Amino acid sequence: MVGGRGGGLRLLVLVPLLVAGAAAPAVGLDEVVTKRVVRVRDLPTLSGQVVPLLELGVETYGRLNATRDNVVLIGHFLAGDGHAAGRLGDASGPVGWWDALIGPGLAIDTNRLFVVSLDLPCNMKVKSPAVVTTGPSTVDPRTGRRYGLDFPAFGVRDMVRAQRAALDALGVRRLVAVIGPSMGGMLAWQWAVEFPDHMDLIVPASAPITFSASQRAGMQAAAAAVRADPQWAFGAYADLGTDPSLGVAMAMQGLSAIAAGPVAQWSFWLNLQRHLADARRFDANHYLSLIDLHLGWDLGSELGSREAAYRRIRARVLVLGSQDDDFVTPALLREATGELQAAGASARLVLVAGRNGHLSVLDDARLFGPALAQELARVTP
Repeated sequence: MVGGRGGGLRLLVLVPLLVAGAAAPAVGLDEVVTKRVVRVRDLPTLSGQVVPLLELGVETYGRLNATRDNVVLIGHFLAGDGHAAGRLGDASGPVGWWDALIGPGLAIDTNRLFVVSLDLPCNMKVKSPAVVTTGPSTVDPRTGRRYGLDFPAFGVRDMVRAQRAALDALGVRRLVAVIGPSMGGMLAWQWAVEFPDHMDLIVPASAPITFSASQRAGMQAAAAAVRADPQWAFGAYADLGTDPSLGVAMAMQGLSAIAAGPVAQWSFWLNLQRHLADARRFDANHYLSLIDLHLGWDLGSELGSREAAYRRIRARVLVLGSQDDDFVTPALLREATGELQAAGASARLVLVAGRNGHLSVLDDARLFGPALAQELARVTP
């Protein structure tokens, strides 16, 4: 099992990646943050393959207490990264995507909590110097060549085990909470099932427990758009110097239409050049890996049923969502919360009056603050 409990997993120490600069302007977390690298050797995956070296960027906010029991783990969304709060690298660096929630006196209060946020495996932003991740674009140390399509499939359970390994490298054995939006919330769900005694609270925000047939069809169409781009070259584009950004842009447009509604389709064509520029920031094979992760997501499938998964959950559960989300709908969240309660879990649902559909989990994140702060106060040491 990951985390030094067998399987030959070995962990290395953290090394600096970025150096902190001067004081930042007033933002949620009013400080410059440093990204470091955690290295994990010989990580077994559920496919049976082993990743000989996994490197992930890690940011931390707040201070770890003497008993190491004030830790909150944050998981990022599909197109996100580990930069969740503060200014990265220097005072002019980008602000974190959940800066409205993480910081002194905010919902995830860094005066009391030590927050860990990771660049996940197969991160789409692997081309960015501010992101550290291992995935298909990485050179396999055993062959000296990029993994490409030979990189092991990473499902949600593999992601959770990779996070657990990284936390072990940090010396963290238990968590106050696991929190995340969308894909990050899927990981929170799985944490509570995979390691039920490892945290006091999970907060899946606008996060599904499974996907409908139509949603899966949309994801499959998005993946097909990438593979249909001749520049993709059957996954060998990096070695051949080709650029499948049109296919990636089309795929992202399809998923945006699912998440944000029909208006996103018109926006895409009116701003095609900008969307192509955005797509060039993403790696196609990493994107496909994460789409496959979503296609394989079904909470409790490894246990035979969702109910079996719910019965394993011992942590408190705060389910967050937006009333206008047509992707992870209020009805689906009500159903999941009711099923949790029926299984004996301590669960409650809070829906906010977001105005950005599924993207409200980012654009209207401040609305989640009161409920999140209240729930964390119940479990914070």
